[in-house]
Amino acid sequence: MARGTQTERSDVDFIYNLPDAPDNYRKIIDFRHQLSSSLGRPVDLIRKSYVENPKVDADSERIRRAFVHNLQQHPIYRIL
Repeated sequence: MARGTQTERSDVDFIYNLPDAPDNYRKIIDFRHQLSSSLGRPVDLIRKSYVENPKVDADSERIRRAFVHNLQQHPIYRIL
């Protein structure tokens, strides 16, 4: 989670948007491994809909809101 406490060993968070399709799961896993290899550190991929859409479950929604709040407070990169 982006908290503004990154170090040289910290992972890198990427938000992605990809349509739901059976073969996209493998593409996401491969993309994550390629990014991690290229950057030389662990990579977390976060689906854009997770950031944008509220959750029905109250606990899940609290976690999502905390993540979005931290992301807004400590943006590192913005890729358009």
